[in-house]
Amino acid sequence: MTNGFFTQVLQVGIVVDDLEAYMKKYEQGYGFADWKVKFYNEENTKVHQEEKQFSIKVGFTNLGNIQFELIQPLDETSVYAEFLREHGPGLHHLAFATDNHDDTCKEMDRRGIPILQSGESQRGTFTYLDLRRELGFIGEIYK
Repeated sequence: MTNGFFTQVLQVGIVVDDLEAYMKKYEQGYGFADWKVKFYNEENTKVHQEEKQFSIKVGFTNLGNIQFELIQPLDETSVYAEFLREHGPGLHHLAFATDNHDDTCKEMDRRGIPILQSGESQRGTFTYLDLRRELGFIGEIYK
């Protein structure tokens, strides 16, 4: 692995309560443009290691080579909904490339770092790692 487990920052994930309003703020106030909006009904997922289903509405745009993802939970099931309840809208996670998704998950488990949410979706395999105690944020890896 390059400099450890994470080889590149891929994405900044921000949880919001009104996707359209936040996309407008980002575009008009800060120049983030060309948003692509998608709906996801995640069915093959685990939230805190329990099988769960959830729905989200997501806006994507890029700033240089980093993707910005605005996530609006559409139900109360996901870690996004938990975050919104506990903190309100805000920075939820940083997503990283890793040389080997499965090996990274095993090493994080060995270190006692919990998996908050994981699954297989139409977007691919994803895992949210609770790095808050270690690094001060939630990390996501995907393949």
